Amino acid sequence: LGASTSINMLFLNDVWSSTDGVEWSVATANAPWSPRAGLSVVVHEGSGRLFALGGSGLDGNSDVYMNDVWYTENGVDWSEATMHAQWEGRWLHRSVFYRDNIWVVAGQNCGDPDVWGQYRAVEACVKANGKSGSFLRDVWASPDGVSWKDATATANWPARAGHASAVFNGPDVQTFWVLGGYSGYEDATQDLWSSYIL
Repeated sequence: LGASTSINMLFLNDVWSSTDGVEWSVATANAPWSPRAGLSVVVHEGSGRLFALGGSGLDGNSDVYMNDVWYTENGVDWSEATMHAQWEGRWLHRSVFYRDNIWVVAGQNCGDPDVWGQYRAVEACVKANGKSGSFLRDVWASPDGVSWKDATATANWPARAGHASAVFNGPDVQTFWVLGGYSGYEDATQDLWSSYIL
């Protein structure tokens, strides 16, 4: 869903699907949410809905970091869960479904994605804001994409964006993972963090 192209700096809001990863079909070329890159996507396992959250796009010539939440049951028809979630607008964050909630994890809220893409965005962010830039380490949870609760504003791992997040369903406990990413210009991380709720 969504993205930006490096050739003509065009942000996208198209949606594609595949049953095998080889053959792809377009569900919609223009979803009702604004064109963007760096959004996160997650399936709500309870409702079966696909959620699209946040990302970065353009408002005129200015970068915009979004905190809207949209959902669909078929990839074609989209509904707005909220235009302004309680979490700060961001891109390059991650989302997972864990313990009956959608979770939004970390990300970044500065950079210049429309011009140079992800790597240069980090450089621009750090130059403007110091070594840490505007990297986030907050974690938010919502049962429905509408109402959000701040699980923590300062997780005990370093602030980051462009990381991976996953949920592992073990035999005794379901574990929530945060892996890698970057926390500054040329500061890629290779750490792994986990959390669980009994």
